[in-house]
Amino acid sequence: MPRGGKRVGRSGAAYAQRTDLNQAPRAVPGQTYGEATQQLEAQRTVPLPRAAPLTPAPPPAITVDLDAPSARPDEPVTAGLATGPGPGPEALGLSNAEPQRLAPYLPVLELAASLPGSSRTLRQFVRTLRGGV
Repeated sequence: MPRGGKRVGRSGAAYAQRTDLNQAPRAVPGQTYGEATQQLEAQRTVPLPRAAPLTPAPPPAITVDLDAPSARPDEPVTAGLATGPGPGPEALGLSNAEPQRLAPYLPVLELAASLPGSSRTLRQFVRTLRGGV
C-alpha cells in the first residue's frame, strides 16, 4: 500500500475540500505565438495550484565584472550631468514640461509617498515633482 494510507476520490474529479485543484487554466499575457497554447495544454494535463502567480519570469540578470573594460570607452563618465565633459542633461531627452504633464497625478503620488512602505526613490520623485510644478 502507498505511504499515507488509502486514497479516496477519482482522478479528474472536483474535490470540495481541495479548492486549489479546481483552478481553470489561464495563460500569461504577452507571450510569443504558440506559447500560450502550450501553457494551457500543460495546465489541463497537470492543474496549477490556486496560489501560483501568473507573472512572466524576470529577465536574466546581466552581470559585469568590475575590472572589465568599458563598453563606451569614448564617452566621459560625466555624460548626462550638468557639469564636466560630455553632453549635458539635454542628452537624456527629458523636457521641462514633464512636471506640468504629471501635475494632475501629484495628489495620488503624494499619498503613495506618505505611506509607511513607500520607497525613498518615490518620496524623492514626489519632492522633485512638487518643486517643478
